[in-house]
Amino acid sequence: MEKKVNGIVVKSVSYLEADKILTIFTLEEGLITTKIKGVKKAGAKLKACSEPFCFAEFILASSTNRNIVTGASMYDGFYSLREDIVAFYAGAVALDFIKAFCPEGEVLPEHFDLLATFLKNLCYGDGIKEVVLIDFLLKALKLSGYGFNLATCATCGEDITGRVFFDASSGSFYCIECVTNSMEISAKTYSVLLNAENLLNAKVIDVDTQYLKRALKLIDFYIEERIGEKLKALKDFIEL
Repeated sequence: MEKKVNGIVVKSVSYLEADKILTIFTLEEGLITTKIKGVKKAGAKLKACSEPFCFAEFILASSTNRNIVTGASMYDGFYSLREDIVAFYAGAVALDFIKAFCPEGEVLPEHFDLLATFLKNLCYGDGIKEVVLIDFLLKALKLSGYGFNLATCATCGEDITGRVFFDASSGSFYCIECVTNSMEISAKTYSVLLNAENLLNAKVIDVDTQYLKRALKLIDFYIEERIGEKLKALKDFIEL
């Protein structure tokens, strides 16, 4: 049986002499695993469609518990990501997130749209790459049921001014009057998280890069502490 799916390659692993095993995040079926044959040969027709970040319509021949890519029509390869190490690693973080948080076979159209939009912004937008990634991670965590409680103090409901405290077990932030066993974070780091979407759309931002990295470190810490996941690409990105 043959079928068509729209998907983004999130993982590509060499298999045998000339084949690859692809993990594709599809709009219609969620994460799927499939083989693509002969793509390591010189001049292979589908070579470009076997690379991470490739966004394409894939034609799959399906049998019991097995898919094989028989054809593909590329929408976008996001090639420029490979020419900018910061953009490349930011993109890799997003692919890692999808692999970690999206169960195989579960249809998640909002996650798919978010990933596609993120890659377009990363590749063709003029936003600061750290801000683009922070915005993606905050939105992706929310879609996955692990969103931060950012808007106000989680206890009193008032805007947080002055010192800021964070509880990784709940993803909540607190003011000095309501803090219990939470860790203190920089007010500027909190501001980056709180205003990520506005920063993404701003023409010019007056934020020191160190606070963008601190925001990413906080997200990394939260993902490990609350969810128990480790995103290697995120740690690598922070170290750039």
